[in-house]
Amino acid sequence: MDKSKTTNKIKCENAFSDDALKCMLTENIEEFFMRKKEYFKLGDIQCNLKISDENYFANVVLYYTQMNCYALINVKYGSISHHDIKEVNYKLKCIAMFEDNIIINSPFAVIIGISNNDVTIQYVTLGVKSDLFISKFHHCFPIMEELKRMISNTLNIH
Repeated sequence: MDKSKTTNKIKCENAFSDDALKCMLTENIEEFFMRKKEYFKLGDIQCNLKISDENYFANVVLYYTQMNCYALINVKYGSISHHDIKEVNYKLKCIAMFEDNIIINSPFAVIIGISNNDVTIQYVTLGVKSDLFISKFHHCFPIMEELKRMISNTLNIH
């Protein structure tokens, strides 16, 4: 069975490892959130977060206007691991330390895991219990499910 995928004239081997596909996905995610201006303001694309002389990257940084907080979007090829969650949690802690005093809520992250035939979404919150997060951010979830469908359609994953 051929594991390669062809998407918008980009051929990617071994579970979407090609940088061109990642770039295309990031552009699609950027366009997706530009259409959601009433909820999000686009902060940065391929953002370099320099923390203690180490470089960490977030694919997309957003400002979630309705909840007055930052949101990170990270695209991960393969299944989402505990290590991925720990790394994103560290990024969130650093953002929380540097954010302005006008920010009311702690930042959160969305990790999008892409495998050969599935797209998963994992939310990472900073110091917020899951039931409180759900009650505060419930209007964000349909947007993230729409994002998941857009990525699945872009990559022809069903």
